[in-house]
Amino acid sequence: MVQPDLKQQSTENSEAGSSLKSSSLGTEHIYALSELETSDVASVDFVLRALYENNNVAFFLKALEKRIRQYDREIEKLCNFHYHDFVKSVEELVTLRQDCQELKNALAASSGYLSDCTRTLASVASEIIRQRKLQRNIVAAVDSVSMCLPVLEKFARLNELLNQKKYYPALRTLEQLEHTYLPRVARYRFGDAIVSSIKGIRQQIKTASFNEFTDFLENIRNVSGKIGAVALRHTVEHLKQSDVEEKFGSSRYELLAFWKMDNRPESLQAVDTDEIDFSAQDMIDFSPVYRCCHIFSVLGARESFEAYYRKQRREQAVFSLLAPHKVFNSFQMLLNYIFEVIGFFVIEDHIMQTASDLVTRSYRDELWEIAVGHVERTLNDHFGRCTDDEAMLPMKSLILLFAHTMKGYGYHVKVLYRVLQNFRDQYYEILMSKSCAHFDHLLRTENYAPLVINSTDELKSLMERFPLAKNVLQGKGGLVKLENFSPPLQLDFSEFAPGAYEEMKRFVRACLKFVDNLEMSHSEMHETLRNTVDLLLQRFNGHLKMYVVDEVSLLSLTQLVQITINIGYLEKSCEALHQFMLNILGNSACTLDLHILKLKEDVFKDARSEVEQRIDESMRQKIDEIVSVAQYDWELTSCDGQPADYVSDLILFLEATFVSFAALPVQLSRHICVQACKYICNRLVDFLVDPAVKQISMGALEQINLDVIQFEQFVSRCQIAGAQDSTLILTFVDIRQMLDLVMADDWSTYLAEFGRQTGKYVRVHPFTATSVLEKIYEFERRKNAIFGKVKDKDRKRYLETVLKQLKNCNS
Repeated sequence: MVQPDLKQQSTENSEAGSSLKSSSLGTEHIYALSELETSDVASVDFVLRALYENNNVAFFLKALEKRIRQYDREIEKLCNFHYHDFVKSVEELVTLRQDCQELKNALAASSGYLSDCTRTLASVASEIIRQRKLQRNIVAAVDSVSMCLPVLEKFARLNELLNQKKYYPALRTLEQLEHTYLPRVARYRFGDAIVSSIKGIRQQIKTASFNEFTDFLENIRNVSGKIGAVALRHTVEHLKQSDVEEKFGSSRYELLAFWKMDNRPESLQAVDTDEIDFSAQDMIDFSPVYRCCHIFSVLGARESFEAYYRKQRREQAVFSLLAPHKVFNSFQMLLNYIFEVIGFFVIEDHIMQTASDLVTRSYRDELWEIAVGHVERTLNDHFGRCTDDEAMLPMKSLILLFAHTMKGYGYHVKVLYRVLQNFRDQYYEILMSKSCAHFDHLLRTENYAPLVINSTDELKSLMERFPLAKNVLQGKGGLVKLENFSPPLQLDFSEFAPGAYEEMKRFVRACLKFVDNLEMSHSEMHETLRNTVDLLLQRFNGHLKMYVVDEVSLLSLTQLVQITINIGYLEKSCEALHQFMLNILGNSACTLDLHILKLKEDVFKDARSEVEQRIDESMRQKIDEIVSVAQYDWELTSCDGQPADYVSDLILFLEATFVSFAALPVQLSRHICVQACKYICNRLVDFLVDPAVKQISMGALEQINLDVIQFEQFVSRCQIAGAQDSTLILTFVDIRQMLDLVMADDWSTYLAEFGRQTGKYVRVHPFTATSVLEKIYEFERRKNAIFGKVKDKDRKRYLETVLKQLKNCNS
């Protein structure tokens, strides 16, 4: 039914359109109307502007009116077409209004009924609503209180921590309060009050913790000495319990002797036994420094705190390292000084271990390098003023313990060992001075008498004191044995030799006390000890030489001989001394033979040469004393066949002296005897060539010849070890050839052989021959009254000719 109407309407529209198109409207007006109908509002402006520009407004208005009338007709047609449907719809609405009224009445009745039924329920519901509101208010209040209560608790906790001086937890609580809790109560007035009250707490905490830190610095300054003492004590206990105990044991030198409880330093006598059981770190509370460090870190001032801490500790280090002047006069003061240094760096090491960012290893080592240099200078001053070797040993032990303690805490201690090695020479010098003084005392108190053994106990004691005694105790059947010993027994050396050897052994032991435990290798220790002993022997050599020079006028020949014998045994004892050094060092005796030879051959060379020279001089002096009494009659007519008195005395002296030379070294004994005989020969020659003697008779020559024969007979029967039978006889060959030449008047042979390497009178010097012949010529001239006879004249011419030829030989 609807579709035909729509078709009819569309047909009418198409007809109207076609009629419009076919109207008399212009094409432009039709286009403008189409634009206005189909386009949006924005295009109206362009259409109207085009109409006004073309002056077509009037025509367009006419066209517009026609289009309006056309649309009105179409609307009217459309309304007429739908009129019946509209009327029908209105009738249906009227009918629907009645039904709605009935429904409204039914709903009103139902509503009244429901109201009556739910009146009680409504009152209950309103009460429920009121209670719900109250519940919501209570929950809101509880939530508010729950939100505010932690803030108040934190604030109370903050005040409590401040009162308990727990500043770092208080600072953490303050941060939580500011950043977490206070923003929750920012809308409440008490929140503002809390904010205003905590504004100065950070500065208060910073100031309070800094004050605690300054108190800590003052406290560690006062307690560092005790910490150092306990740390050193722990080192001692560790050394006693560890394998190092044998190294520091009593086999050589008790390093820890001064630490025994009955001789404990005064600094530790005030330390309780319980405190000794503590570690060094347990004796002081380090929490202030940790707390202050954390607080300054939280407050953003960590760098300033580190700078202040290091500055204060450097100042304390300077103060601790400043040794008092009395430290050079008291070992206890030195001990306290070492305690202060140890305590300071034990504290630094502990802080480095627990707060490595505050005290770094590089900072600690740098501070230690500065401190150990200062300690080195202090110890140099202290040792430099020390002149007692016994006092230096406890100091050395203390420095060794100091080094071991600091090494245990990771510090470098090579400087301390270098200090000890430098002081070693000073210690050796003090020992040498004492040993040389004792050596001089032995020389001054020497009795120059061979040692006599009167009992077996004395023999045993001597063998223990002087190893060479076993080599010199010779009997008829070989080495003297204790069971075959029959006192008294006289030895070659005197008490000086064993005494000097004992002093050398004491020096070796004393040197080892200082050189031991200095972290030196066995070869270095051996070399050092050997060089020191060598220097001591050289000092002994110098003192012995000086003694001989100073006391030469007071020493007799016997004393000089005894000194020479003692020197020989001292030279031989060098090998035993070196063996003693090897044994005490625990090394085999198969090394360093060259040094043993050096000690045996060279060390007392100067002193021995000086003594030998003094013996030669003493022999000559004694010979001069005996020969000085000789009185020859140079005009003697004939010899009576009796030697001069001085000859017998001189032979007795030589015989006794040569016997005493039996204990001398073979070469020395032979040398002295030969030189003595040569000197006697020269003195006899001096008699002949003495300018005071103007003439010599043949009888005087015979007397001198007789005396020479006595000497020749003596030396021919005298047995000197190391000398051949003809050695001593040859010492008188000069005077013998001279006498044979003159008494035989064999001048022709002498002149004929003169200048040859071999001859009968090769030992006769032309000057000596000339002098003697002139004196013979003078005697004969005076005796024969100027050679009055022909025979005498021939003799005169002969002698003058010989003298002339001798003078030519001299020229």
